[in-house]
Amino acid sequence: MTDEPVSGQLTGVAGVHFVAAYLSFLSFHAVPTTRNVRGPDLLVSSIDGFRSLTLPVPAALFSSAGSRPKMLTKTCSASRR
Repeated sequence: MTDEPVSGQLTGVAGVHFVAAYLSFLSFHAVPTTRNVRGPDLLVSSIDGFRSLTLPVPAALFSSAGSRPKMLTKTCSASRR
């Protein structure tokens, strides 16, 4: 990886996919919406489809010029039980 600054939009997209992956790990269906659309970033539903919600992911708010959020630079090792 280089030490170049990461744009806010790229951080936002990475954050949305990180949250979607984690929700999938927790056995939810999580679908990212198209970028540049007003409203939610993720459509989330239970496995049975009876419960659903829309979810904003404010990942871009936590980035600053020249630094990467800690959640994107650390590796995640979790085992599913």
